[in-house]
Amino acid sequence: MPSAKRVVGPAIGLILLAVMAFGLVSTASAQDPADDGPAPSATEVSLTPSEAWSCIRDQRELTALLMDGGSAVANGHIEFILNRFPTAVGDIVEVGGNSPTKLTNAYATARTGSDGQASATLVATRPGDTDFTAFAPGIADASVHKVFGVVHWVDGCPDFPGDADNPAGTPHPMSVSVLRVSDGGAVQGVPVRWTITNDDPDARFANATGDGNAITVSTDASGLSSVSLEQVTEDIGENFVLIEVLTQDGRTMFSHTMVKQWRAPILTLTATGPDTIGLLSEATYDITVTNDGDFPATESTLTMTLPDGLSFVSATDDGTAADGVATWDLGTIDVGDSASVSLTAEGIETGLQTSTLEVVSAEGLSDRATTETTVIPGALTVTKTGPAEVAVGGQVTYYIQVLSTGTGANTEVEVVDTLPAGVSFVSSNMTASQDGSEISVELGTLNPDDQTTVEIVVTADVPGDWVNQVTATSAEGATDSSEATTTVVQPMLEISKEGPATALLNTEFNYTITVTNVGDGEATGTTVVDTLPSGLEPVSSSRDDGKIVGSTVSWEIGTIDAGASESIVFRVKGVAGGEHENVVTASTDGSTISPEAR
Repeated sequence: MPSAKRVVGPAIGLILLAVMAFGLVSTASAQDPADDGPAPSATEVSLTPSEAWSCIRDQRELTALLMDGGSAVANGHIEFILNRFPTAVGDIVEVGGNSPTKLTNAYATARTGSDGQASATLVATRPGDTDFTAFAPGIADASVHKVFGVVHWVDGCPDFPGDADNPAGTPHPMSVSVLRVSDGGAVQGVPVRWTITNDDPDARFANATGDGNAITVSTDASGLSSVSLEQVTEDIGENFVLIEVLTQDGRTMFSHTMVKQWRAPILTLTATGPDTIGLLSEATYDITVTNDGDFPATESTLTMTLPDGLSFVSATDDGTAADGVATWDLGTIDVGDSASVSLTAEGIETGLQTSTLEVVSAEGLSDRATTETTVIPGALTVTKTGPAEVAVGGQVTYYIQVLSTGTGANTEVEVVDTLPAGVSFVSSNMTASQDGSEISVELGTLNPDDQTTVEIVVTADVPGDWVNQVTATSAEGATDSSEATTTVVQPMLEISKEGPATALLNTEFNYTITVTNVGDGEATGTTVVDTLPSGLEPVSSSRDDGKIVGSTVSWEIGTIDAGASESIVFRVKGVAGGEHENVVTASTDGSTISPEAR
C-alpha cells in the first residue's frame, strides 16, 4: 500500500456514541475580571467542527467564532466547557486566542482575536466521545449564546494513499489501511467509499456497478480496503478520487482526496518528401518523431508502408524493409526528445504515390502521417532524316533519332516505322521485326537525356513521292512522330549513233554516239558499250576513258542530269569489205535500260 499522511477527522473501530447531554458549567460573568471594560457586542457564536471523528492520541482543534451581523467581533469572551459524564473521554490541552486561560482539563477561557476567533485543542487516550460547549457570556440572548459539539475518539485510524502518477491506459491499484493506534492491529469490516469526482479523462473502478465512478469496499482481515482504478479510454490528464472512511451507518468519519495523474507520451510524427519525381528517379523522405508528452515513449517502433509505385532503396539508422514496409526500432524517446530517420525510394510506377507512416510505443499507438509524391514519366522526341531523292532501285538509309526528355524515364520504348507502298525493307542496325509494312524496333528503357539512333535501310521499287512515317511510344503513354519524304525518280536514256553509210576498205571513219537522259532523275554510273563487227577495228575516241576488250569498247560516262546529253566520237577502220552492223548500248545504275543504236 502506498505511504500517505494521516488525516484527522472521522471515526472507526470501537465507537462509543453517548447521548449528548450538555450541562452548562460556567462561573464566568459577562465581565471578565482580567478585562478592563465590558465585553464587545456580539449577536451570534458558532463552533467548528460541531461533530468530528479523531484518532485517539491525535489532537483536535475546536474553533469558536463571534459575529455581530456580518462582522467578526474581536476581544470577545469565549468559554470552552467539556461536559463530563461517566463514559466521557478527552481533555483540553491548549487554548488559543487573546488572554488564553486553561483553568482545568475540562474548562478554559480566551478572548477572540481580530478575526473573531478563539480555539481549544483536545486530546483523548482511549475511545469514546467528548461532548463540548462553546459559551459566549457577552451575548444576552440565552437561546443563542452557546453552541454544542462532539468529538468521537476511535482506536482505528486510516492511512490514505498519496497522489500518484501512472502510465495512461494501465490500471492503478490503491488501498486504504485502517489500524488500531493502541497496538497497531488491523481493523476489519470498516466501510470505505471511493468516488471519482471528475470525468475528464473518463475512468472507473474495476468491478464497480453502474457508471463505475463509485464503489464501497470494507476493510479485510489485514485492515485493507483495496480498489483498482482504470481508464475507460486511454488518455492523459488527472482524476480526483475522494476516499471516505465511514461509520457502519454510512456517515463520513475520515476523508481524503487523492490526485491520480495519468501520463503518456505524445508522439508527433512529421514526414517530408518531394512533391514530384521522375519515373525511375529517387525520392528521399525525412521523418521526425517528437515526444511532446509527459512520459517517456518506450520500445518505440516506426513503420513506413510504401505503395506499389515506390520501391525501397535504403534507409538510415538501421532501417530495414520487407514486403514494402520499412521499419525502424527507435527505442526510448524521452520527454521533449526527437528521433529522426530518412528513407530513399525509387519511383517505379507513374501517378500519385501515397505512403503511410505509423509510430507505436509500448504505451500504445501514438501517431500516423502520410506522404504524397507524384511519379511522372519522361517525354519522347523523335526525328527522322533521309535523302530527298533516290533513283528507282536504289537503297535508302533513314536515320531515326529518339531522345528521352523531361525528368522521368520512359520504359518499353518502341519505334515503329511504317513503309509506304513501293518501298521494301532491307535491314536495320538494331534487331527489328516486320509486320506487313511496319518495321518495329524495341529500345527498352530510356532514362532522361538518353538518346539512340535507329537506322532503317530500304529500297525504292517504283518512282514517286513517298512519305515514310515513324512513331516512338513508351509504356507510360509518351509518344512522338516524325516523317521523311523521299522522291523516287527514274532516269531514262536514249542513245543515237551516226556514221557514214559507206566507206572505203582500209580507210578510217567516225561514229558519233549521243546519250540523252530523257527521264526525271540523274542517270548515275552511266556506261556506253559499242560492240564492233569483225570487219571493223577501233582506232580512237574523243574520250580517253574508253576501254577496248577484244572487239568491245566501253566508256564510263558517269552522271547525266535529267535532260542532259553526252556525246562520244568513235573512230574506226574498215578492214574487210561488206556490210557491217555496229550496235551501241547505254545503261545506268539502278536500271537495266539498254537502248541501242546501229
